[in-house]
Amino acid sequence: MIDSVEYLDMTDYWERNVKFYSLGMKQRTLLAIGLISNSKLLFLDEPLNGLDPTSMILIREAIKKMANNGQTILISSHNLNEIDKVTHDILFIKNQKVWLENIYGYQKNILKIRVDTKIINKTKEMLEINRYDYQANGTSFEILSHQEDGADIINLLIQNNLQITSFEKYIAGSEQRYKELFGVKSNGST
Repeated sequence: MIDSVEYLDMTDYWERNVKFYSLGMKQRTLLAIGLISNSKLLFLDEPLNGLDPTSMILIREAIKKMANNGQTILISSHNLNEIDKVTHDILFIKNQKVWLENIYGYQKNILKIRVDTKIINKTKEMLEINRYDYQANGTSFEILSHQEDGADIINLLIQNNLQITSFEKYIAGSEQRYKELFGVKSNGST
């Protein structure tokens, strides 16, 4: 038990009454039980929902650790971006039908940037001149990037005096496959 408590960073509160726990503390406690039970199959319903970033990271890592130790974990979630971070094998369930998908081949690196409204057109122009595949939605741009060119994209925009207000890089895959399977159209342009 102590190993799980330390692994999930629960040492400050694990002996307190559970009714005083935050949502993140409760989720960590449930995963600690999963870690010590060493059961072959574990069902988790929205384990990453509503968590602070620290809890989210710790729980994701615990899920990966359990899977690497041979446990089968079924996670129910509506947050496809989080699911991409823990697995490649996904069951999509819709209209009483089930699809088992390995989304490894669908995964793409996305660089999401936000710019000031005054430079939206200039940003589009710069991305198009340099042949980047992107989707624009207001001041937000999602750019298909390769591992090595995320910094290149940011540098290109900065060198052309296009100020970026925020950026993040993430892996997308299950959302793309979901769109294909169920005919969901994106709002935005390419």
